[in-house]
Amino acid sequence: LVVIPTTDIGRSVVGRTRAGNVEITSVSDVSVRIAHARLEGADIASFRIDTSATSVRDVTIPAFGTYSVRINFSPLSLGAKQVRLVLTLSNGGTSTTERSGIVRGTPTFVDANDLNFGDVLAGFSKVTNLAIENLGRDTIRIREAIKITKSLRDTAISTVFQLDPTAPQAPYTILPNATLSLPIQALSSILGETSATARIVTAQDTLRIDLKASVRNQTPQDVLLQLGLEPSTTAAVPGSRIKVFLRLYKTATTGSVSDINNVGNPLFTFDVRMNRNVLVPAGDESKLVALSPNVYRVPQTRLEFSDPTKLLSFDCVVVAGDTTRTALELLAPTWASSRIFLLPSFSSSLTALVSRAGGLRLITPTVAPTPAITAVKPNPANVETVIAYTLFQTELLEITLFDARGAKIRTVLSGGEQNAGDYNLTLKTSDLASGQYRIVITTPSGTAQESINIVR
Repeated sequence: LVVIPTTDIGRSVVGRTRAGNVEITSVSDVSVRIAHARLEGADIASFRIDTSATSVRDVTIPAFGTYSVRINFSPLSLGAKQVRLVLTLSNGGTSTTERSGIVRGTPTFVDANDLNFGDVLAGFSKVTNLAIENLGRDTIRIREAIKITKSLRDTAISTVFQLDPTAPQAPYTILPNATLSLPIQALSSILGETSATARIVTAQDTLRIDLKASVRNQTPQDVLLQLGLEPSTTAAVPGSRIKVFLRLYKTATTGSVSDINNVGNPLFTFDVRMNRNVLVPAGDESKLVALSPNVYRVPQTRLEFSDPTKLLSFDCVVVAGDTTRTALELLAPTWASSRIFLLPSFSSSLTALVSRAGGLRLITPTVAPTPAITAVKPNPANVETVIAYTLFQTELLEITLFDARGAKIRTVLSGGEQNAGDYNLTLKTSDLASGQYRIVITTPSGTAQESINIVR
Protein backbone atom coordinates (compact mmCIF):
# COMPACT_ATOMS: atom_id res chain seq x y z
CA LEU A 1 0.00 0.00 0.00
CA VAL A 2 2.70 2.50 0.98
CA VAL A 3 6.46 2.87 1.10
CA ILE A 4 8.00 4.17 4.35
CA PRO A 5 11.70 4.90 3.72
CA THR A 6 14.44 4.78 6.32
CA THR A 7 14.70 8.37 7.53
CA ASP A 8 17.71 10.01 9.20
CA ILE A 9 16.66 13.11 11.15
CA GLY A 10 20.33 14.01 11.60
CA ARG A 11 22.30 15.37 14.52
CA SER A 12 20.65 16.87 17.58
CA VAL A 13 22.29 18.21 20.72
CA VAL A 14 21.53 16.18 23.84
CA GLY A 15 18.67 17.92 25.64
CA ARG A 16 17.49 19.77 22.51
CA THR A 17 14.85 18.89 19.92
CA ARG A 18 15.31 18.52 16.18
CA ALA A 19 12.37 17.80 13.89
CA GLY A 20 12.33 15.76 10.71
CA ASN A 21 9.74 14.47 8.25
CA VAL A 22 9.11 10.87 7.21
CA GLU A 23 7.83 11.04 3.62
CA ILE A 24 5.24 8.29 3.11
CA THR A 25 4.46 7.40 -0.52
CA SER A 26 1.38 5.52 -1.69
CA VAL A 27 1.94 2.87 -4.36
CA SER A 28 -1.75 2.03 -4.61
CA ASP A 29 -4.14 3.11 -7.38
CA VAL A 30 -6.80 3.73 -4.73
CA SER A 31 -6.70 5.97 -1.68
CA VAL A 32 -5.09 4.62 1.49
CA ARG A 33 -6.21 5.53 4.99
CA ILE A 34 -3.81 5.81 7.94
CA ALA A 35 -5.89 4.56 10.84
CA HIS A 36 -3.18 4.93 13.46
CA ALA A 37 0.58 5.41 13.92
CA ARG A 38 3.00 4.56 16.71
CA LEU A 39 6.72 4.35 17.49
CA GLU A 40 8.43 1.19 18.71
CA GLY A 41 11.92 0.37 19.91
CA ALA A 42 14.38 0.63 22.78
CA ASP A 43 15.10 4.31 22.01
CA ILE A 44 11.47 5.41 22.02
CA ALA A 45 12.16 7.95 24.81
CA SER A 46 14.20 10.01 22.32
CA PHE A 47 11.51 10.24 19.61
CA ARG A 48 7.95 11.55 19.46
CA ILE A 49 5.37 11.94 16.72
CA ASP A 50 4.59 15.65 16.51
CA THR A 51 0.79 15.50 16.44
CA SER A 52 0.61 19.29 16.61
CA ALA A 53 2.16 19.48 13.13
CA THR A 54 0.73 16.37 11.45
CA SER A 55 -2.20 14.10 12.13
CA VAL A 56 -1.66 10.32 12.20
CA ARG A 57 -5.24 9.15 12.76
CA ASP A 58 -7.85 8.77 10.01
CA VAL A 59 -5.68 10.48 7.38
CA THR A 60 -6.32 9.66 3.72
CA ILE A 61 -3.47 9.50 1.21
CA PRO A 62 -4.72 9.78 -2.38
CA ALA A 63 -3.75 7.22 -5.01
CA PHE A 64 0.00 7.46 -5.66
CA GLY A 65 0.15 10.46 -3.32
CA THR A 66 2.48 11.34 -0.47
CA TYR A 67 2.08 12.33 3.17
CA SER A 68 4.63 13.65 5.71
CA VAL A 69 4.72 12.55 9.33
CA ARG A 70 6.71 14.92 11.51
CA ILE A 71 8.99 13.31 14.11
CA ASN A 72 10.68 15.17 16.98
CA PHE A 73 14.10 13.83 18.02
CA SER A 74 15.09 14.79 21.59
CA PRO A 75 18.04 12.59 22.67
CA LEU A 76 18.69 12.17 26.37
CA SER A 77 22.18 10.68 26.03
CA LEU A 78 24.92 9.95 23.49
CA GLY A 79 24.89 6.94 21.19
CA ALA A 80 23.09 6.40 17.87
CA LYS A 81 19.31 6.18 18.31
CA GLN A 82 16.60 4.60 16.18
CA VAL A 83 12.95 3.60 16.38
CA ARG A 84 10.43 2.02 14.06
CA LEU A 85 7.48 4.09 12.77
CA VAL A 86 4.54 1.68 12.45
CA LEU A 87 1.42 2.65 10.46
CA THR A 88 -1.90 0.85 10.59
CA LEU A 89 -3.38 1.13 7.07
CA SER A 90 -6.67 0.46 5.33
CA ASN A 91 -7.76 0.78 1.69
CA GLY A 92 -11.41 1.29 2.48
CA GLY A 93 -12.44 -2.12 3.71
CA THR A 94 -12.72 -3.48 7.23
CA SER A 95 -9.35 -5.19 7.17
CA THR A 96 -6.14 -3.39 8.09
CA THR A 97 -2.45 -4.02 7.64
CA GLU A 98 0.71 -2.61 9.14
CA ARG A 99 3.76 -1.17 7.44
CA SER A 100 6.85 0.25 9.12
CA GLY A 101 10.09 2.15 8.50
CA ILE A 102 13.18 3.04 10.49
CA VAL A 103 13.73 6.54 11.91
CA ARG A 104 17.28 7.39 13.03
CA GLY A 105 19.03 10.22 14.82
CA THR A 106 22.50 11.03 16.14
CA PRO A 107 22.95 12.73 19.54
CA THR A 108 25.88 15.09 20.03
CA PHE A 109 27.27 17.68 22.43
CA VAL A 110 28.77 19.72 19.58
CA ASP A 111 26.66 22.18 17.62
CA ALA A 112 27.67 24.26 14.60
CA ASN A 113 25.81 26.62 12.32
CA ASP A 114 25.33 26.27 8.57
CA LEU A 115 26.59 29.38 6.77
CA ASN A 116 24.60 31.30 4.18
CA PHE A 117 26.73 34.19 2.94
CA GLY A 118 23.88 35.65 0.90
CA ASP A 119 25.06 37.99 -1.86
CA VAL A 120 28.81 38.07 -2.51
CA LEU A 121 30.26 40.58 -4.96
CA ALA A 122 32.34 39.01 -7.71
CA GLY A 123 36.03 39.48 -7.01
CA PHE A 124 35.49 40.65 -3.40
CA SER A 125 35.73 38.48 -0.30
CA LYS A 126 32.95 38.21 2.28
CA VAL A 127 33.61 36.79 5.74
CA THR A 128 31.10 35.09 8.04
CA ASN A 129 31.69 33.41 11.40
CA LEU A 130 31.43 29.64 11.75
CA ALA A 131 30.36 29.11 15.37
CA ILE A 132 31.22 25.72 16.91
CA GLU A 133 29.55 25.34 20.30
CA ASN A 134 30.48 22.87 23.05
CA LEU A 135 27.30 22.07 24.98
CA GLY A 136 28.77 19.14 26.89
CA ARG A 137 30.73 18.73 30.11
CA ASP A 138 34.03 17.72 28.51
CA THR A 139 36.59 19.80 26.66
CA ILE A 140 36.43 19.31 22.88
CA ARG A 141 39.58 19.19 20.79
CA ILE A 142 39.73 19.63 17.03
CA ARG A 143 43.16 18.42 15.98
CA GLU A 144 42.79 18.49 12.19
CA ALA A 145 42.41 21.54 9.99
CA ILE A 146 38.83 22.14 8.89
CA LYS A 147 38.44 20.74 5.39
CA ILE A 148 36.10 22.51 2.96
CA THR A 149 35.08 20.50 -0.12
CA LYS A 150 32.73 21.18 -3.02
CA SER A 151 30.21 18.58 -1.89
CA LEU A 152 29.90 15.47 0.26
CA ARG A 153 30.58 13.21 -2.73
CA ASP A 154 33.21 15.40 -4.37
CA THR A 155 36.47 15.47 -2.39
CA ALA A 156 37.92 18.35 -4.44
CA ILE A 157 38.88 21.30 -2.27
CA SER A 158 36.55 24.29 -2.63
CA THR A 159 38.13 27.31 -4.28
CA VAL A 160 35.28 29.64 -3.24
CA PHE A 161 35.13 29.03 0.53
CA GLN A 162 38.28 29.06 2.65
CA LEU A 163 39.30 29.66 6.23
CA ASP A 164 39.95 33.40 6.49
CA PRO A 165 43.65 34.35 6.78
CA THR A 166 42.92 36.03 10.14
CA ALA A 167 41.52 32.80 11.63
CA PRO A 168 43.57 30.83 14.17
CA GLN A 169 44.96 27.56 12.89
CA ALA A 170 44.26 24.05 14.18
CA PRO A 171 44.42 22.45 16.66
CA TYR A 172 41.50 24.04 18.50
CA THR A 173 40.27 23.56 22.07
CA ILE A 174 36.68 24.36 23.10
CA LEU A 175 35.97 24.39 26.82
CA PRO A 176 32.57 23.23 28.18
CA ASN A 177 29.77 25.74 27.46
CA ALA A 178 32.12 27.76 25.23
CA THR A 179 31.99 28.65 21.53
CA LEU A 180 34.79 28.69 18.97
CA SER A 181 34.22 31.30 16.23
CA LEU A 182 36.15 30.79 13.01
CA PRO A 183 35.90 33.36 10.19
CA ILE A 184 35.20 31.72 6.82
CA GLN A 185 35.84 33.61 3.59
CA ALA A 186 33.81 33.44 0.36
CA LEU A 187 35.59 34.74 -2.74
CA SER A 188 34.70 34.03 -6.36
CA SER A 189 34.65 35.66 -9.78
CA ILE A 190 32.12 33.16 -11.19
CA LEU A 191 28.54 34.43 -11.01
CA GLY A 192 25.68 32.37 -9.65
CA GLU A 193 24.81 30.09 -6.75
CA THR A 194 27.63 28.11 -5.15
CA SER A 195 27.88 25.70 -2.23
CA ALA A 196 30.35 23.56 -0.31
CA THR A 197 30.68 21.43 2.81
CA ALA A 198 32.95 22.04 5.81
CA ARG A 199 34.09 18.90 7.63
CA ILE A 200 34.98 19.24 11.33
CA VAL A 201 36.41 16.21 13.14
CA THR A 202 36.46 16.00 16.94
CA ALA A 203 37.32 13.05 19.17
CA GLN A 204 33.60 12.53 19.78
CA ASP A 205 31.96 13.41 16.47
CA THR A 206 32.28 14.45 12.83
CA LEU A 207 30.30 17.52 11.76
CA ARG A 208 29.42 18.51 8.20
CA ILE A 209 28.38 22.12 7.72
CA ASP A 210 26.68 23.47 4.58
CA LEU A 211 28.10 26.66 3.03
CA LYS A 212 26.11 28.66 0.46
CA ALA A 213 26.59 31.94 -1.41
CA SER A 214 25.20 33.81 -4.39
CA VAL A 215 27.89 35.62 -6.41
CA ARG A 216 26.80 38.73 -8.34
CA ASN A 217 28.29 41.83 -9.94
CA GLN A 218 28.59 45.12 -8.07
CA THR A 219 25.89 47.76 -8.59
CA PRO A 220 25.95 51.54 -7.92
CA GLN A 221 23.77 51.01 -4.83
CA ASP A 222 26.35 48.77 -3.13
CA VAL A 223 28.60 50.25 -0.44
CA LEU A 224 32.17 48.96 -0.06
CA LEU A 225 33.81 49.57 3.32
CA GLN A 226 37.23 48.87 4.75
CA LEU A 227 37.50 48.74 8.54
CA GLY A 228 40.10 48.01 11.17
CA LEU A 229 40.83 48.28 14.91
CA GLU A 230 43.19 50.97 16.17
CA PRO A 231 44.28 51.61 19.80
CA SER A 232 44.51 55.16 21.13
CA THR A 233 48.19 54.44 21.78
CA THR A 234 50.52 51.75 20.48
CA ALA A 235 52.30 51.19 23.83
CA ALA A 236 51.30 51.64 27.49
CA VAL A 237 52.30 50.47 30.95
CA PRO A 238 50.23 47.77 32.72
CA GLY A 239 47.23 49.26 34.46
CA SER A 240 46.70 51.94 31.80
CA ARG A 241 43.18 52.45 30.47
CA ILE A 242 43.06 52.96 26.71
CA LYS A 243 40.44 53.19 23.99
CA VAL A 244 40.22 50.91 20.98
CA PHE A 245 38.53 52.42 17.94
CA LEU A 246 36.69 50.80 15.08
CA ARG A 247 38.15 52.84 12.23
CA LEU A 248 36.84 53.46 8.72
CA TYR A 249 39.55 53.65 6.04
CA LYS A 250 38.49 55.81 3.08
CA THR A 251 39.92 55.19 -0.39
CA ALA A 252 38.84 56.06 -3.92
CA THR A 253 36.74 52.88 -4.12
CA THR A 254 35.43 52.52 -0.56
CA GLY A 255 32.45 54.18 1.12
CA SER A 256 32.16 56.81 3.85
CA VAL A 257 29.98 57.71 6.84
CA SER A 258 27.41 59.36 4.52
CA ASP A 259 27.13 56.09 2.57
CA ILE A 260 26.40 54.21 5.80
CA ASN A 261 23.77 56.79 6.72
CA ASN A 262 22.22 56.50 3.27
CA VAL A 263 21.38 52.85 3.98
CA GLY A 264 19.94 53.72 7.41
CA ASN A 265 22.93 52.99 9.68
CA PRO A 266 21.88 49.34 10.05
CA LEU A 267 22.77 47.12 13.00
CA PHE A 268 26.34 45.88 12.95
CA THR A 269 28.00 42.91 14.66
CA PHE A 270 31.68 42.02 14.81
CA ASP A 271 34.23 40.10 16.88
CA VAL A 272 37.50 41.36 18.36
CA ARG A 273 40.53 39.16 18.98
CA MET A 274 43.26 40.33 21.38
CA ASN A 275 45.64 38.51 23.70
CA ARG A 276 44.20 38.57 27.23
CA ASN A 277 47.72 38.56 28.68
CA VAL A 278 48.23 42.05 27.23
CA LEU A 279 44.82 43.69 26.88
CA VAL A 280 41.40 43.02 28.43
CA PRO A 281 38.06 44.88 28.40
CA ALA A 282 37.67 47.44 31.19
CA GLY A 283 35.42 46.31 34.01
CA ASP A 284 32.70 48.83 33.09
CA GLU A 285 32.84 48.20 29.33
CA SER A 286 29.47 46.74 28.32
CA LYS A 287 29.94 46.59 24.53
CA LEU A 288 32.23 43.53 24.60
CA VAL A 289 30.83 40.06 25.32
CA ALA A 290 33.36 37.24 25.81
CA LEU A 291 33.07 34.35 23.34
CA SER A 292 36.34 32.61 24.22
CA PRO A 293 39.44 33.55 26.24
CA ASN A 294 40.79 35.85 23.49
CA VAL A 295 37.70 36.68 21.40
CA TYR A 296 34.94 39.18 22.24
CA ARG A 297 31.78 40.09 20.37
CA VAL A 298 30.18 43.50 19.87
CA PRO A 299 26.58 42.38 19.29
CA GLN A 300 23.86 44.24 17.42
CA THR A 301 25.05 47.81 17.74
CA ARG A 302 24.67 50.97 15.66
CA LEU A 303 27.73 52.98 14.81
CA GLU A 304 28.70 56.20 16.56
CA PHE A 305 29.53 59.05 14.18
CA SER A 306 31.29 61.53 16.47
CA ASP A 307 34.29 61.22 14.15
CA PRO A 308 34.05 60.51 10.40
CA THR A 309 36.83 57.91 10.63
CA LYS A 310 36.31 56.45 14.13
CA LEU A 311 32.95 54.72 14.08
CA LEU A 312 32.89 53.09 17.51
CA SER A 313 35.08 52.85 20.62
CA PHE A 314 35.41 50.62 23.66
CA ASP A 315 37.57 50.82 26.78
CA CYS A 316 40.30 48.33 27.64
CA VAL A 317 42.99 47.93 30.32
CA VAL A 318 46.62 47.00 29.65
CA VAL A 319 47.87 44.06 31.73
CA ALA A 320 51.15 42.21 32.15
CA GLY A 321 50.97 38.53 31.37
CA ASP A 322 53.05 35.92 29.56
CA THR A 323 53.80 38.21 26.63
CA THR A 324 54.11 41.93 25.96
CA ARG A 325 52.50 42.35 22.54
CA THR A 326 49.08 41.66 21.08
CA ALA A 327 47.44 42.06 17.71
CA LEU A 328 44.03 43.76 17.53
CA GLU A 329 42.00 41.91 14.91
CA LEU A 330 38.52 42.56 13.57
CA LEU A 331 36.77 39.27 12.83
CA ALA A 332 33.67 38.51 10.75
CA PRO A 333 31.93 41.91 10.68
CA THR A 334 28.29 41.57 9.64
CA TRP A 335 25.79 44.26 8.64
CA ALA A 336 22.01 43.98 8.68
CA SER A 337 21.95 45.31 5.12
CA SER A 338 22.25 43.57 1.78
CA ARG A 339 23.91 46.68 0.32
CA ILE A 340 27.01 46.86 2.54
CA PHE A 341 30.08 44.78 1.69
CA LEU A 342 33.42 44.73 3.48
CA LEU A 343 36.93 44.51 2.12
CA PRO A 344 39.53 42.62 4.21
CA SER A 345 40.02 44.48 7.50
CA PHE A 346 43.21 46.04 8.87
CA SER A 347 44.92 44.82 12.06
CA SER A 348 47.00 46.82 14.53
CA SER A 349 48.98 45.99 17.66
CA LEU A 350 49.66 47.17 21.19
CA THR A 351 52.69 46.65 23.43
CA ALA A 352 52.64 46.45 27.23
CA LEU A 353 55.66 48.40 28.53
CA VAL A 354 56.73 45.94 31.22
CA SER A 355 59.85 46.48 33.30
CA ARG A 356 62.30 43.72 32.51
CA ALA A 357 63.71 44.00 36.00
CA GLY A 358 60.48 42.69 37.40
CA GLY A 359 59.89 40.04 34.81
CA LEU A 360 56.81 39.74 32.65
CA ARG A 361 54.18 38.72 35.15
CA LEU A 362 53.93 41.81 37.34
CA ILE A 363 50.24 41.59 38.20
CA THR A 364 47.75 38.84 38.86
CA PRO A 365 47.00 36.81 35.71
CA THR A 366 43.77 37.84 34.02
CA VAL A 367 42.51 34.22 33.91
CA ALA A 368 40.76 33.21 37.12
CA PRO A 369 41.91 29.79 38.40
CA THR A 370 39.27 27.11 37.91
CA PRO A 371 37.96 24.91 40.76
CA ALA A 372 39.73 21.64 41.55
CA ILE A 373 38.51 18.28 42.83
CA THR A 374 41.31 17.19 45.16
CA ALA A 375 39.97 13.78 46.21
CA VAL A 376 37.03 11.36 45.93
CA LYS A 377 37.19 8.81 48.77
CA PRO A 378 36.40 5.98 48.87
CA ASN A 379 36.66 5.21 45.18
CA PRO A 380 35.29 2.64 44.30
CA ALA A 381 32.34 3.44 46.56
CA ASN A 382 29.39 1.45 47.84
CA VAL A 383 27.12 3.38 50.21
CA GLU A 384 28.66 6.86 50.05
CA THR A 385 31.78 8.80 49.14
CA VAL A 386 33.27 12.16 50.08
CA ILE A 387 34.11 14.75 47.40
CA ALA A 388 36.95 17.08 48.42
CA TYR A 389 37.22 20.22 46.31
CA THR A 390 38.86 23.65 46.33
CA LEU A 391 37.55 27.04 45.20
CA PHE A 392 40.14 29.73 44.51
CA GLN A 393 37.64 32.61 44.57
CA THR A 394 34.11 33.31 45.74
CA GLU A 395 31.66 32.18 43.07
CA LEU A 396 28.44 30.30 42.28
CA LEU A 397 28.83 26.59 41.71
CA GLU A 398 26.90 23.50 40.77
CA ILE A 399 27.95 19.90 41.42
CA THR A 400 26.37 17.30 39.13
CA LEU A 401 26.63 13.53 38.71
CA PHE A 402 26.62 11.97 35.22
CA ASP A 403 26.67 8.35 34.09
CA ALA A 404 29.19 6.89 31.62
CA ARG A 405 26.97 7.81 28.63
CA GLY A 406 26.84 11.47 29.62
CA ALA A 407 23.27 11.42 30.97
CA LYS A 408 22.62 13.59 34.02
CA ILE A 409 21.80 11.45 37.07
CA ARG A 410 21.31 14.10 39.74
CA THR A 411 22.29 17.56 40.89
CA VAL A 412 24.30 17.14 44.08
CA LEU A 413 24.61 20.85 44.88
CA SER A 414 23.12 23.80 42.99
CA GLY A 415 22.58 27.53 43.08
CA GLY A 416 24.77 28.43 46.01
CA GLU A 417 27.68 30.84 46.28
CA GLN A 418 30.70 29.70 48.25
CA ASN A 419 33.78 31.56 49.42
CA ALA A 420 37.28 30.57 48.36
CA GLY A 421 38.51 27.60 50.36
CA ASP A 422 38.57 23.81 50.79
CA TYR A 423 35.32 21.85 51.12
CA ASN A 424 34.11 18.30 51.69
CA LEU A 425 30.73 17.06 50.43
CA THR A 426 29.20 13.64 51.10
CA LEU A 427 27.57 11.93 48.12
CA LYS A 428 25.10 9.11 48.84
CA THR A 429 25.61 6.27 46.35
CA SER A 430 23.52 3.47 47.86
CA ASP A 431 20.77 3.90 45.23
CA LEU A 432 23.12 3.91 42.22
CA ALA A 433 23.73 0.91 39.97
CA SER A 434 27.22 -0.48 39.59
CA GLY A 435 29.29 1.28 36.97
CA GLN A 436 31.39 4.33 36.21
CA TYR A 437 30.12 7.88 36.85
CA ARG A 438 31.51 11.42 36.59
CA ILE A 439 31.36 14.14 39.22
CA VAL A 440 31.40 17.61 37.58
CA ILE A 441 31.83 20.95 39.36
CA THR A 442 30.70 23.91 37.21
CA THR A 443 31.48 27.55 38.06
CA PRO A 444 31.69 30.78 36.03
CA SER A 445 35.48 30.45 36.00
CA GLY A 446 35.50 26.90 34.65
CA THR A 447 34.80 23.25 35.42
CA ALA A 448 36.46 20.33 37.20
CA GLN A 449 35.56 16.67 36.97
CA GLU A 450 36.56 13.31 38.41
CA SER A 451 35.51 9.72 37.72
CA ILE A 452 34.02 7.47 40.39
CA ASN A 453 33.21 3.74 40.28
CA ILE A 454 30.20 2.31 42.12
CA VAL A 455 30.55 -1.34 43.14
CA ARG A 456 27.75 -3.50 44.53
